[in-house]
Amino acid sequence: GYWSDCSRLGSDGGQPSGFGPLPVPRLRECSVVLTRLREGSAGAERPPGVMCSNTEPFGARGSAEEAPSSGQPDVSLGGGPTVVNPTPDELHEDPGVVVPLPLGDYACALCGVSAGTLMWVANHFATRHGGVLVRYSCRLCGKVSAAWRTIACHAPHCNGGIGRRQRSGAFVCEGCGRGFISNRARSTHERHVHPDLRNRKRSRSVPAVSEGSSVSTQAEVEVEVARTLREGVDGAPKRPRLSEETDSPMLDEANSPVALRTLILPEGGLLAGLREVARKMVGGAEDGEEGYVRVLSAWLEGDGEVPALVESLASQTLQKLREVAGQQLPAPRANRNQGETVGSRWQTTGKARRLAYHACQLKYQRDQVRLAAELLDGTCASDCPLTIKEIYDEFRGVWERVTAFEGLGPFVPFGLASNGHMAGPISADEVERCLKQAANASAPGPDRIRKQDILAWDPECEEIAHMFNVWWITGVIPKCFKQGRTVLIPKTSDQGALMEIGNWRPITIGSTVLRLFSRVLTKRLVDTCPLHPRQRGFRTSPGCSENLEVLRSLFEHCKEERSPFAVVFVDFARAFDSVSHEHFLCVLREMEVDPHVVELIRGSYQNCVTRVEIGDRLTPEINMRVGVKQGDPMSPLLFNLAMDPLIHGLERLGKGLSVSDTRVTTLAFADDLVLVSDSWQGMAHNLGILEAFCKKTGLRVKPSKTKGFLLSPTRDSFTVNNCPPWVLGGSPLNMVQAAETVGYLGVRVSPWKGIVKPTLFEDLLRWCKNINGALLKPSQKVVILNKFAIPRLLYRADHCCVNSGTLQLLDRTIRERVRAWLHLPPSTCDGLLYARNRDGGLGICKLARLVPSIQARRIFRLSNSTDGVTRSLLDSELANSKFRELWLRAGGKIEHLPQLGNEGRSAERGEANDPIMPICPTPFDWRHDEFLKWAGLLTQGVGILSFHNSKASNSWLAKPKGFKERHYIAGLQLRANVYPTREFWLRGRGMVGASCRRCPQRLESCSHILGQCPATHRSRIVRHNKLCALLATEAEGLGWEVRQEWAFRTPSGELRRLDLVLIRGSLALVIDVTVRFEYAPDSLARAAAEKTGYYGPHKSTIARELHVPEVRVFGFPLGARGLWFPGNGEVLTVMGVGETRRKNFAALLSRRALLYSLDVLRDFNRPAGPGQGGHRRRARRRRR
Repeated sequence: GYWSDCSRLGSDGGQPSGFGPLPVPRLRECSVVLTRLREGSAGAERPPGVMCSNTEPFGARGSAEEAPSSGQPDVSLGGGPTVVNPTPDELHEDPGVVVPLPLGDYACALCGVSAGTLMWVANHFATRHGGVLVRYSCRLCGKVSAAWRTIACHAPHCNGGIGRRQRSGAFVCEGCGRGFISNRARSTHERHVHPDLRNRKRSRSVPAVSEGSSVSTQAEVEVEVARTLREGVDGAPKRPRLSEETDSPMLDEANSPVALRTLILPEGGLLAGLREVARKMVGGAEDGEEGYVRVLSAWLEGDGEVPALVESLASQTLQKLREVAGQQLPAPRANRNQGETVGSRWQTTGKARRLAYHACQLKYQRDQVRLAAELLDGTCASDCPLTIKEIYDEFRGVWERVTAFEGLGPFVPFGLASNGHMAGPISADEVERCLKQAANASAPGPDRIRKQDILAWDPECEEIAHMFNVWWITGVIPKCFKQGRTVLIPKTSDQGALMEIGNWRPITIGSTVLRLFSRVLTKRLVDTCPLHPRQRGFRTSPGCSENLEVLRSLFEHCKEERSPFAVVFVDFARAFDSVSHEHFLCVLREMEVDPHVVELIRGSYQNCVTRVEIGDRLTPEINMRVGVKQGDPMSPLLFNLAMDPLIHGLERLGKGLSVSDTRVTTLAFADDLVLVSDSWQGMAHNLGILEAFCKKTGLRVKPSKTKGFLLSPTRDSFTVNNCPPWVLGGSPLNMVQAAETVGYLGVRVSPWKGIVKPTLFEDLLRWCKNINGALLKPSQKVVILNKFAIPRLLYRADHCCVNSGTLQLLDRTIRERVRAWLHLPPSTCDGLLYARNRDGGLGICKLARLVPSIQARRIFRLSNSTDGVTRSLLDSELANSKFRELWLRAGGKIEHLPQLGNEGRSAERGEANDPIMPICPTPFDWRHDEFLKWAGLLTQGVGILSFHNSKASNSWLAKPKGFKERHYIAGLQLRANVYPTREFWLRGRGMVGASCRRCPQRLESCSHILGQCPATHRSRIVRHNKLCALLATEAEGLGWEVRQEWAFRTPSGELRRLDLVLIRGSLALVIDVTVRFEYAPDSLARAAAEKTGYYGPHKSTIARELHVPEVRVFGFPLGARGLWFPGNGEVLTVMGVGETRRKNFAALLSRRALLYSLDVLRDFNRPAGPGQGGHRRRARRRRR
């Protein structure tokens, strides 16, 4: 219809019939008349219902029937060039030609030539009327642009300037005033653009959710909760006890042999078994072990001096560790700036920048995690600005004030303990495994003992195991290891907010020795104490993924079934710092954990003190009488145990949401608690149970930060929070509105959309900007981006289901940044970026290929989860179809698609029989695919297949040891064959002018310069001699007699020189070194065969000249781009080089071959010959 309307337009300049001739405002003094057609006849009537401009608000000019008072033409119908509507300011500009689109029968306004196609019009004005300002306009709405493509794309979809809000005034959006032709269109607009407005309108049209007749007041809610708790105590089901044979993931013959032998406790309990262990240790003691023997003997005799003896033994051990730690400390560096005087301003500025650069480099070498946090989060490494007194008073009030604990009351933990896992002595292997699992960069406690110090003092962990057994058997923890230091970590980058102590997170760091002991006990205690399956925090399972998938499934279920959905995100006030010690000890007793273990844990928290560190300042000692020690390996488990009765009570007595024959009431991840229900009354009931638990245990909930929402179904949609707010502790909760979001486990949750799409692109741009401004080397910037920034994108892209278009946009941005930082040309192939390091690439993550693979494997892992709720929610056709789609998007084949949830399960426990979760196969090796694409390129892929899986050839990519940044960048350019030569500059443009600058007969390429150009002959000889010198030095160190450039004559009288001759005993090795450009996978193999064939026939002559019975001839080829020939390993083996040294030496030779090739390229690009440019520069400086 649009194009048929355009056909009715007249042929006089494209103007519609009924309009009079258009006046020309003025002429230019030139040979070509430049016209600007301004407007139709003044006062022309406007058709009814048409407004003056589509940019004015509805009703701005009165009724639609009024004529324009300004004399402007009717732009809504268009016509010819009348749609320009110039303003008075524009009349003084240079006039131009306006071409209306669609063209119709348009003729050139300057020369009268009839127009052909739109492309013909553009070329006509460019060639015949060059310099004329040409613009294009839409005939219907008057949109003007200098780009004809813009109007050509706009015209077919134009509605003639009649917006939907002008077509009908009955369906006007109350939020923005935009009009729509139907109520459904307006409703769709409000749902996406104004969700709060739409929710209010929906709420007005349906009755609000009241508190109901059964629970009409908050007092009645409390009465019902109290009755439910009383009934729950009487009707509590039998609690399960972990099976001692199959339930523990620690019960692996290779991992825990001691636990396997001592699963069953003796008749007298754990203490009786430990007495027997102590007797065996005392009886089997050897010389030099009198210390722990004396303590155990006193304990067996019931001596009251046992605590003093344990303290003495610990003090001796601590003194030995401190002596070792003092030997491990590096020597202090001399202050390079001492004695320097202050220079001029530019010198002072340069000095400050150098100091800042060195500080950044030191931070990169010592703690990349902290540096990345500063760059990505914007957090600074500044100390807390508050005074020592303010900090001391704050934390003293927190840790020395004992939380009132009234007992668990009707709340009971989920299961009963299996104490057999705690039996037996602590073995040295057990300690060694736990020590190796600790992070190497773990911060030391106030005694400054590190993991490396323990390994240096006791490599076999036998001495430390003896001391731990003394603690374990006697139940005494020495005081000298109970001292801690607390550091404050900022929660935000806002400097104003950091003036409040609440925005600093305290991390208490105890002694490394005591943390190691806690790790050993925690391994056993995890197998002993069962936790409710709804607690997914600090467990060997993908807890975040499981909880987010359950929450997403609940959203989808409620919207599909059109059922109410109530959610509350609970925020505890300093949960880890305020939990009572009696709280988790009471839970351990309720679980029937052996009393000896309970008392040992109690002793580890008695008389614990800490000091808060602010730079070089320390607060006085603070007694830690409440809370768990954040930083101790046992603290997460103890907190989970403290929360277990609440979770079990909510799941047993609460009113949750039923999905797939499964009821869910809580989603817990440590202290991040989410309550769900199917009604307002059910959520009020759950909050009552939570409040009763907090009153009993002393935990506090922040009503101001606890948020929730209620989705209520209507006839055709949902309303959000069409109900009164819930009350907790006498204060109303914050209700999340339809347009708001709440944070949960690193994602944002909206009442209307569920898990919302994150702002990944904006975050990536901000991170790249921060990294770009840091005083880092180019390769270091790439490391920070790939190692720290991209993983942050992966988590949210995985769980928020980001579409492929966004992932491709992120990939393009990452490629642009990496190429810019490394000074790589834009045409550099993607394979260099995405291939593995061992294949010659940088190992950058490609989100468009990696994220679908991660999502597919996550769904497979969750379908085999140990949590029955997660498995049941993923046991659907929708989950299978989603998994199939992600598998195919990741590049997998349909015939290799694994089945979801095919592992054995136990209906009684709701968990998989196999404690080890199955591993999903990778759908597609996309990095190898990128490598093959790179190798298939005609120019950049030459010889790349040779570098596949060659660790020696590619070791410099991940760790550029010995490389300066210019060498590293040039090495990347050379590897991808994009080094700036004439051949590279003229690719795709013909090879005219690509001849070598030094020898015009040949093409100037990298292979020509590195292997054939006469101008670099001397540099190539230098490269060859340096490589020979490395081999000679290695051979001399192994006891070989080395002769370089040894000459002999063949029987025909030809003189030949050997690069290296190694003689030892009756064996002589002839090694001829050569450097070749890697054209093909067999380039170096052919070079080795060539050298062997050249010297091999003359072995008898060489043996006669050297007076040895046996001569072996080897070719030793190396790649000009650093390729290592595997056959060279045989040469090193014959030389007697060990396996480890052979790998390191191969990497060394590969790096040196590449660096020396870069020297050849440098010499080629110098204006003078090699070795002369420096003399000329120094001469010029002397003349100045």
